[in-house]
Amino acid sequence: MLQDLRLAARTLARNPGFCAAACLTLAIGIGANTAVFSFVDALLLRALPVERPEELVTLGPGSVGRMSRSDRPPETVFSFAQFQALRRDNYGVLAEVAAAPTFNTTAYWGEEGGQGNDPQTASCQLATGSYFRLLDVKAFLGRLLEHADASAPGTNPEAVLSHAFWNDRFGADPAAIGSTIRLQGEPYRIVGVADPAFRGHTLEYRADLWVPMSMQPNLTRSPSRLEPTVPYETYWLNILARLKPGVTLAQADSAVQLRMQQIFAEQAGPAITDRDRRELAELQVGLTPVARGLSRMRTSFRRPIMLLWSATALVLLIACANLGNLLLARATERRREIGVRQALGASRGNLLRLLLAESALLAGAGSACGCVLAYWLIPVARAWLRETYLPSGVEARLDLAALGFAGSVGALTVLAFGLAPALWASRDAIADTLRAGGPGATAARREARANGLLVAAQFALSLILLTVAGLFLRTLGELRAADLGLDPTRVLGIRLDPQGAGISPAEQPALRRRILERVRSIPGIEAAAFTGALPLQASHTMRTIEIAGYVPAEDEDMNLTHVWASASYFETFGIRLLQGRLPAVGEADTAVVSLAFADRYFPDGSVLDGVLDGTARIVGVAADVRHFSPRGPPLPVVYRTPEDHEGFLRVLAVRAAGPAAATAERLRIAVRETVPGMPIARGYQTIDALLDRAIALERMLAQLVAAFAGVALLLSCLGLYGVASYAVKRRTAEIGIRMALGAARTSIQGMVFGRMLVLLAAGAGVGLLGAYAAGRLVSGLLYGVEPFEWPLVGAVLLALGAAATPAAFVPAWRAGRIEPSSALRHD
Repeated sequence: MLQDLRLAARTLARNPGFCAAACLTLAIGIGANTAVFSFVDALLLRALPVERPEELVTLGPGSVGRMSRSDRPPETVFSFAQFQALRRDNYGVLAEVAAAPTFNTTAYWGEEGGQGNDPQTASCQLATGSYFRLLDVKAFLGRLLEHADASAPGTNPEAVLSHAFWNDRFGADPAAIGSTIRLQGEPYRIVGVADPAFRGHTLEYRADLWVPMSMQPNLTRSPSRLEPTVPYETYWLNILARLKPGVTLAQADSAVQLRMQQIFAEQAGPAITDRDRRELAELQVGLTPVARGLSRMRTSFRRPIMLLWSATALVLLIACANLGNLLLARATERRREIGVRQALGASRGNLLRLLLAESALLAGAGSACGCVLAYWLIPVARAWLRETYLPSGVEARLDLAALGFAGSVGALTVLAFGLAPALWASRDAIADTLRAGGPGATAARREARANGLLVAAQFALSLILLTVAGLFLRTLGELRAADLGLDPTRVLGIRLDPQGAGISPAEQPALRRRILERVRSIPGIEAAAFTGALPLQASHTMRTIEIAGYVPAEDEDMNLTHVWASASYFETFGIRLLQGRLPAVGEADTAVVSLAFADRYFPDGSVLDGVLDGTARIVGVAADVRHFSPRGPPLPVVYRTPEDHEGFLRVLAVRAAGPAAATAERLRIAVRETVPGMPIARGYQTIDALLDRAIALERMLAQLVAAFAGVALLLSCLGLYGVASYAVKRRTAEIGIRMALGAARTSIQGMVFGRMLVLLAAGAGVGLLGAYAAGRLVSGLLYGVEPFEWPLVGAVLLALGAAATPAAFVPAWRAGRIEPSSALRHD
């Protein structure tokens, strides 16, 4: 085999053009697939960098970034009291239990503790003392959190740094262990640095440091959620566990399910109702394996990522079809050489081994070039995907898994598209091979059919990709044109942190009034309001609501979206008031509801003066607004005044004339003049930018699939050109005879061009069926577009024909210019 490889290398070196074309074709297919595989691996396949991740489970399916105030037992997020009860008694099926919030806390660090105008922030993960021991994460320096570090609320101000944070902010100085870091203005002693590979148990949030759960009131600057007196309906934790050796997941699931029902019943106490008992009986809080970590985005990204992988797989198939045509043509040209080798005693196995050695070298070179291309593509794809809320913990890279994938694809290419030409080249009898220095008529027909099938398949796959790209481009246009229910023009928001400035909730109303008065005095500001989040930020509050006179069904979810905002919110965002009035400035216990809310809960039209949660009176009905996504119907929304909100409204939104950047800077100056030392986040946000981000996934799919479709079409046209050119070369003598017998040049050109059009038509026919099936498969990712639309398909067919016509016409034109005398001397 080594001798064959050396001979194959010398043979390929004598044909640099063929070698370069084959390697480049393979590199495109393998590089694109390897780049997408790196994201598939990081998001869907890669396990947490901990010991024995297969033993890890989470209570329920897990949740990320969620905190719930609900009177119904949830299945994804839990309270601190529930964690303590499960840790005390879980029927002996769990070796260890730990808890951490479903979200990280953004904390100010440094000497000023958030009091400056440009504060430094860090992502802090609260964790119980059993967190690191459960995950079996090792310390890089010092020690990690222990049970003693979470003894009582407000005690043990200690911190464990991530390796990246320690390296970036402390210069990888070992002396950082034992030193003090200030978080939210308070000192924390650094006790250790975590393993470099570990950044937390969720993909969404990469932790910079970990702090004991006991420091929750200090770190979050909010009331304690750890005391026994905290209402049990405050749900905010993920509960993680490790199975005991010998305990199966099914056994542990049954035991924990029973224990959680008991815990919920104990929390309800004597006041438990019949409805509560029915809900507890139906409650399903099982265990979910969590070896790959928690992520709410994994489910939503699975289909798009797999779609991109399918698109790159089609590109690879087209590239391999081109490679097959190249190898088939090369095998035909070498049939005389192969016949001589057979005549000299070479067996068919010897010939197959030699030809496969050449294919293996091509595959190896193509895989290496593909890895180089993937190394360049991964950062580009990461930059595109970053706009789609791709979890920050997804670290796609060209690691051993990706390199192994590239090598496997190369090997598969050898078997699938290198073996067939080798078998074909070595199958004919020696006499037929040597006769007239070329293949016989039967062999020529077989070769022509094989070439034609590969070209038709290329165009069929190109048609499928172009159609899917067109569907996503249409979807993108429909989403951009969707009615959001508001006027997004000239609206921007900046993020403040009154809590970071040490302002208490009681001081908030006066603070808001002072800031709004100052901001409204700025020239060009038409309206201004405070709110918890801008529309399309997907961070509005969900709360259980009671509606006077409305009796929910047994399984009805009464957790509804709440938007906390000042009365000028509707003017600022251009939201129409349909009925009633807006709350007056400073008016409490009032609410405005959306039209979807009114239609659902007050179908008789008596929505005005309805009562929510026992005290809040409905005074108005506003037009529906898509607060979360431009997709789908609007959800019921309740708008409440800041006076009824127990927290802080952090977003200052304005409608203003003039450039957004200049307006944002004027807002910062006004806020600093009004409240010196108020922390203000960098940058600003606009509704247009949030809409772009909300549809970033669709834009990314449209762009990438269109790019892959363009590459596929280019490869298909190159394949068509190659087959047509080779067909003319192979039939040069026949063309000379036809012309010597009086055939017109136009008839020769029509013969060649017509055969290529037949191949194109055959590929288009098969591609139409594939496009119909592909449209059905991606229908769940479309919006406002049918899975199969004839105008779109017609445009794709025209584009396909326009691109393929030159590729077929040039060889046909050359065939018509062949001189009969030179053609008859060809062989």
